Amino acid sequence: MAQSQQFIKQLQAAEDQAEKIIATANANRVKKLQQAKQAAEKEYNEYKEKLNEKFQGEFGTEVVDPTSSAAYRQSQMADVQADYDKNKKQVTDYVFNKVVGVNLDLSAIQVSTLSK
Repeated sequence: MAQSQQFIKQLQAAEDQAEKIIATANANRVKKLQQAKQAAEKEYNEYKEKLNEKFQGEFGTEVVDPTSSAAYRQSQMADVQADYDKNKKQVTDYVFNKVVGVNLDLSAIQVSTLSK
């Protein structure tokens, strides 16, 4: 019996050691992932700066996003309004015809189900 207790203690010690190893491995994995992410972000930012400097050297000015200007937004709004005005009649006619065209007759199965 003493020998079986000794084996149980050995197994528990081995289990504890395995749990510690797994916890250490998980912590190391998380740390490596964080380091890899930081390294990738650093490399990305360096590359972005390099390309931005190259672009500045070639063109001399920063690019302004055309979608940020008020004139662009106004022209887009005008296009949307024109599309709305152009298609309004067709859409209302389509929806109206679909609503009016619904078959109001009930089948024999429906009538018998409703009469119960």
